[in-house]
Amino acid sequence: MKRKRAYLRIFIFMVVLVLPSVLWLVFKAAGVTDALDFDLGEKRNKHEIALSKGGANLTSELEAWYNDRVPFRSIILKAEGAVSGAIETPYDKLIEPALIAAVNRSMNKDAEADTSAASTSADTSTAAAAEGTSAGTADASTGESTAKPENTGDVTTDPAAQTGAEDILTGGESADGAQDTIPAEETAASAVSEEAAAPAVSEEAAATDGTAGPSDTGYFPYKELSPDVIRGRDGWLFYTGTLADYTGTNLVSEGELAYEALIMTQLRDYFRSNGTEVYYIVVPNKNSVYSEYMPTLDQAPVRRTQIAEQYMQANTDLYYDYIYEELLAEKASHQLYYRLDTHWNAYGALAGADAIHRILGLPLIDRSVLSETSSVFENPDLVAMSGTAGEFGTDTMYDLNYNMHVTGTQVMNAAADGTYYEFVTPDAPYEGTLVLIGDSFRIALLNYLPRDYTHVVFIDQLANWTDYWGTIMSADKIIIEEAERNEYFFVSIAESMISYIYS
Repeated sequence: MKRKRAYLRIFIFMVVLVLPSVLWLVFKAAGVTDALDFDLGEKRNKHEIALSKGGANLTSELEAWYNDRVPFRSIILKAEGAVSGAIETPYDKLIEPALIAAVNRSMNKDAEADTSAASTSADTSTAAAAEGTSAGTADASTGESTAKPENTGDVTTDPAAQTGAEDILTGGESADGAQDTIPAEETAASAVSEEAAAPAVSEEAAATDGTAGPSDTGYFPYKELSPDVIRGRDGWLFYTGTLADYTGTNLVSEGELAYEALIMTQLRDYFRSNGTEVYYIVVPNKNSVYSEYMPTLDQAPVRRTQIAEQYMQANTDLYYDYIYEELLAEKASHQLYYRLDTHWNAYGALAGADAIHRILGLPLIDRSVLSETSSVFENPDLVAMSGTAGEFGTDTMYDLNYNMHVTGTQVMNAAADGTYYEFVTPDAPYEGTLVLIGDSFRIALLNYLPRDYTHVVFIDQLANWTDYWGTIMSADKIIIEEAERNEYFFVSIAESMISYIYS
């Protein structure tokens, strides 16, 4: 019996720990692992164990290293999501709504208490004012007024004016009992009460396009659908990798900003000496633009990128632009980011292209010549990372058919993995070579910039850009683009290029 148990333990060990790794090696040799795993689509580098730290955080480093290499990672995440969903369904449907309602009731009570206190204070002030007025009237009738203003000869005897003064003192109630005006205190208190009474968003709430705002602003609990995905209001999903920017836990010191400015200026000066101008552009995170759909969390009043932009503008002559305002201006008219994906859509990229036009001194894009077509967005990354396919509906992918009157763009060169694209558009309105180096947000700009310039090159920041150094050096303009969550890449790109230049 003991021997059978020992064999059983060995068998279980083989199945649980050894067999998946063996199968993964077989599938990897067959070249099918890409279909069984996924990431953010940005070809991120896998985590390396930081042995230089002396092993102080070896446990967490090993865990991170394993998580980046675990066989069948996507399948395990989907299975974990399915099991967690089954376990959490009773909580989501029964317990959580009751807790949210309790929090909102508590918020209502607090608001009512504040309203009552404000009302009491207002009543006291009104009574004191009325008493003072009455006393002043009595003093005047007896000829013993304590305050004797100069007689200017402009005595008001209009009954209507007197009635108006009485209405103000009595809260707007006229002699016949009609309520003419509502005191400001009551109006504000009513607004506070109504806002506090708004119920939290339920799982079943209809998804919105982001132009009208969330269906309510009540308390909404923070919940991760997976280690990478946060559930938001009205069926919106957010990437946990942007949480540090949102809450302000990744702020940088002035010394770090000084180094960043120095290394970025060195790179800019090198290209400028060769007749090429360099521009640094930061695209906001989705939750920076659509914070109203985030769970109830304390948002940082000033984010890391805003501090960096302020520093660069105050201490350097770099062109460093956080294009937040352009997106806010476009937000009122269109949804700019996918509800179920981390990236901006065609309208968000349109605002980004407009910002690039402004930066390069070009006319802004004429919205009247755009024609919209749409389709279903098949593979949102946040759905894939959370394993929630079908639970939050679908997203819409737009195409705005920009500058379709120019001669068709020719793709001269393209890397099979999408890390490099080179376009030539003979009839584009602007002559010259524009090179854009950036992260995955650059992809949506492919529908705009190649129809502006006769020669446009897009390079992934993680590609082996040294292979394209000749093209980079021939550029008239270089744009280095980063999403807010990737802002630190400015330094790594500048460092690696400078090292390559002077090696």
